[in-house]
Amino acid sequence: MAEIAHFYGEELTAQTHTGDATWTEISTNCSLSYTNFSTSTKYLIVASGRWGTDSTSDWVGFDCYENEGDIFDGSPALTWGYGRAVPVSGASTDMIDYFFCQSFTTKASGLTGSVQLQFQTDNTSATVTADQLSLLAIDLDALGSGNYSEDVDGTTDTIDGSWEDLAAITGLSSGSTYLVMGFARITNTSGTSDIDVQLIDGSSNVKSFETETGKADGEIRNFGVMGVISGQTSVKIQAQAGSTWTKSGSYLIAIDTAAFANFDYEFEATGAAISSESGQELVKIGTTPSARTSADHLFLGRFNYTSAGNDARVASTVRTGAATFASATDVLTGDLAVFGTQQWATTDAEQVTTMGVQAYAGGSGQDVFLGGVKGTGDNNPTTEYELVAVLNFEEASGETNITATALVLPWSMGTPSVQTSLGASLNIDFSTDTVTWIGGTGGGV
Repeated sequence: MAEIAHFYGEELTAQTHTGDATWTEISTNCSLSYTNFSTSTKYLIVASGRWGTDSTSDWVGFDCYENEGDIFDGSPALTWGYGRAVPVSGASTDMIDYFFCQSFTTKASGLTGSVQLQFQTDNTSATVTADQLSLLAIDLDALGSGNYSEDVDGTTDTIDGSWEDLAAITGLSSGSTYLVMGFARITNTSGTSDIDVQLIDGSSNVKSFETETGKADGEIRNFGVMGVISGQTSVKIQAQAGSTWTKSGSYLIAIDTAAFANFDYEFEATGAAISSESGQELVKIGTTPSARTSADHLFLGRFNYTSAGNDARVASTVRTGAATFASATDVLTGDLAVFGTQQWATTDAEQVTTMGVQAYAGGSGQDVFLGGVKGTGDNNPTTEYELVAVLNFEEASGETNITATALVLPWSMGTPSVQTSLGASLNIDFSTDTVTWIGGTGGGV
């Protein structure tokens, strides 16, 4: 079977920009040209990375943006993944995690420009740094509208001490397993109060969680969510705050993993302490994951962590290719060398994500790991909601239902065509080359 159309770029070397408020493209390696996109087609854009600055008093910004042209049709309910903050650390090697996703439809003609990641800083002497960047586009039309559900909440409203529903999806199949990704943009309007964001399923099981403490009015925080749900018919993003924050938009998509040839994941709600300064396994997909082809695979990982003793520095990675974490290979080279930090307060539950795309054969002994490492001399941070997932972009084989008023198909079993009349439906099993009639008023093979 063919791969579901997608394209991807990454930048695994630290990129810097010093000293002006001009938005600057971070790297052409992590930019998606208009030439990759088809007209009048819906795409899911997913971005992941880490960013920081050497200043503790200057605003810096990070953005996923359609630049230098025109690719997408109309005005989306959300501005792109724009965030702006004043980091606390003052060390450019201490990063804030970034995860963004949203769907967009391309124009009918005249595509120009690119989708790219950008950064800026307000101070002429401050330097903003970005690293471990990945940018992905998935053709949702090729995936098929029946294989995903999505929601956009474009409303502006206050968030306070009660959980507020943001983007939410209902009507899912309880018999399916869904990969869920989303994004919320929330503005601080109350100084140093905290903000909590979580992804929960219909049974109130938390799939991802993050707590941040505000530093200044006007900062715009980006909250990415990622999880896998099974046996559930709904999923949503929620937020609550110690004092008033303001939501300015959120997006959520649930992708039925049965549309793909293979999908595997492991999830641990209760994590463990990270005690290693060289890297340790947190959670893994077992020693004999589903048989895979050599097609492109999407690798995803996330956890959040807390450390009451100090502002812990933590890095994460997804590894594969061997039976032990120590001998496996990072999907994103250098992942464990790029640290996130509890930027605002020691009570924060800081999120760390990673995303990469590469060809992968899989098979016995080819474990997939989510790993973590702590900074030298730091206390042992505690993790929770650990997820590692791998998705094969190759389409699933098996049964396909086709309903038509009049349909003629070439056939490989010695009969020249399959034809149905009004209301007839066929069940075609590509794995066995068999066809079964479902209802209808007639037809012949």
